[in-house]
Amino acid sequence: MTGSLGWRGIAYASGLTAISGFVDGVAFIHFGGYFVSFMSGNSTRSGAAFAEGNYLAWALAMGSVAGFVFGVAAATLPSNVPSVHRRGAVLSVSSIFLLASATTALGSAGGV
Repeated sequence: MTGSLGWRGIAYASGLTAISGFVDGVAFIHFGGYFVSFMSGNSTRSGAAFAEGNYLAWALAMGSVAGFVFGVAAATLPSNVPSVHRRGAVLSVSSIFLLASATTALGSAGGV
């Protein structure tokens, strides 16, 4: 499997994984124990919250899972663009999501 990626592909995947881990760690601290990229952790938290009768925490965890699924679907759509513009389309959609995330974080920066 790794032979088909080549060293550049492995380095790229490793870099994206490191960024994802950093973002997830910061979000975990910021959101009080909820993940932004580790959905099995959120599904576990939702099950525990539901069993405890804490439906607000359940809804928060499941909302995170739903948002993740939406993001994956939205990021997949630009990959259907013809190959000449595919990279730009994927990066544009990713940039829009990052900008939206940063914009919403600015409103809560005082409470961090």
